[in-house]
Amino acid sequence: MRITKRLIENSAACALLLVTVVTLLFSVTNTLSVWNGWFKDNEISFILIVLSLLGLTSTLPQVLDILTSHDNFIVYDEQERANAFIESYIKGKGVHKAVLIQHSCRSADKLLHALLREGAQVVLYMQDEATAKSLKMYEQEDRIKGMCRDFEGEINKKMLQELTVYKYSAPSSISGVWIEMKRGMSTRATRRINEEILMMGWYTYEYMDPTNTHADYEKDKYQLSGHDVPTTIAWQGTSQFDALIKTFRTIAKNYEINAKLYRKQGKLAEVKPALP
Repeated sequence: MRITKRLIENSAACALLLVTVVTLLFSVTNTLSVWNGWFKDNEISFILIVLSLLGLTSTLPQVLDILTSHDNFIVYDEQERANAFIESYIKGKGVHKAVLIQHSCRSADKLLHALLREGAQVVLYMQDEATAKSLKMYEQEDRIKGMCRDFEGEINKKMLQELTVYKYSAPSSISGVWIEMKRGMSTRATRRINEEILMMGWYTYEYMDPTNTHADYEKDKYQLSGHDVPTTIAWQGTSQFDALIKTFRTIAKNYEINAKLYRKQGKLAEVKPALP
């Protein structure tokens, strides 16, 4: 469906550009052939030239935008594939800020590293391991603890200075990543100065049974999944982005107020709002 829609948009854009160029050439040729007294005898041609130039100027950016850009809304069948796409998309472009809402962030650790390498100031909201323990999700408790150890051992100290981590005690519900690219880095013709991207998915909880019990965590009561559930990616300026960002902002603001600050440049400190 997305490919078909894209083909239609591309065909329409090319047709519009072709009509505009043909009209312009016809008007210029017609005007030159009757140059003597052209303004008096060819007022319509003059008007067509002006309108054609205006049309070409106003439509060319949109045409180039459609022909050279990615889709503005993508749905992946698994979060891991969405993470990989974002890692590739931001590489070498520079990122200004990023906010992540995750459970353990273990499945998104490569993306976290990629954001920090691109110079982003990152705020990460992750599940408090005490909540996982209270829900008898001991595997998740260990994953959260392991991720916290990795903050010190696997992330460059300079990059670590740009990472702020909160731990929230409410059970995880959504998996989200909001990214603001650096100024002037977008290649899209009609993109605003600061390009914003939002990736959104969710977490599912399942009862443990013989089909999904892990040998090392036989006492777990629930299994959480996030890496293998569908995930969306939307760009600023789309209706999908406008709809999804409301939920993301609501949860991020709530966690910012109520969650426990885990680290800020190596020590506890007051943190300014990450989202506008």
